Amino acid sequence: MTKNDLKLIGAFIDTKNPKEDLNYAHLLEDGIYATDTRKAIHFNIPMLNLKLFLHKKLLAGFVSAVKPDDNITIDGQGFIRVDRSFKMNCNTFPDIDNQQISIKKILDQQFEYKISLEEIDDIHFELTQKNCFIDDIHLNAIIEYSNCNRYEVFYNKQKIEDGKTNTGMVKIIGIYNTEDEVNLVKFTAIIMGREFKTQAHEQLLLDM
Repeated sequence: MTKNDLKLIGAFIDTKNPKEDLNYAHLLEDGIYATDTRKAIHFNIPMLNLKLFLHKKLLAGFVSAVKPDDNITIDGQGFIRVDRSFKMNCNTFPDIDNQQISIKKILDQQFEYKISLEEIDDIHFELTQKNCFIDDIHLNAIIEYSNCNRYEVFYNKQKIEDGKTNTGMVKIIGIYNTEDEVNLVKFTAIIMGREFKTQAHEQLLLDM
C-alpha cells in the first residue's frame, strides 16, 4: 500500500457521524471497508483476516507521517507499518460487539450499464453524458489518489418512474498491474447519485 491508497480510504470514512462505526475504517477478512452513507469502498487486501476498526483521525495522523514512496503493510496482529521504521495499532474501536453497518451489502448492487476507462480524470463528464449525476466531491478522491491502469465503471441512469425520480448510482472498480501479475483489483467503490433538474431554458437565436 502507498500513502495515496490510505488517502483514498480516508476519503470514504465519515466525520462526526452519530452512528459511531461510520467514523472508522473497518479492517476485515478481505480488506478495508469504509462508508459515509453516500459512498462506500472496499480496498482489496486478500487474506487480511482481521476484525478491527481504525478511527479516521488516527488514520489521518498516520498518513501525515508517511512519505509518498513509503511501502505500507498491515500485519496479522493488526499493526499498520511503514517498512521497518514505525507502526500503529489499528484496533481503536471501543466496543467490537457493537452492531456495525454492513458495508458489503452497500457494495452489492445491481447495475444496468457498463463502460471501461483507461483514465479516470473525465469520469464526471462521462457519467453526466449518460444521465448519471454524481457530485464532484465524491469522485475527487478516486481521481486524485487511485492510480490504476484501468477502471471498470458500472452505472444506473437517473429515471422517473410513477412520478418519482430515482437517482443514478455508479460503481467503480480500479484495476492495476504489477511486474508479476495483471488485472488485479485494487478497490471497489460505490457512489450514490443525486437528482438533477435543469434550470436552463433553451432559446433559439436568430440572425438579425
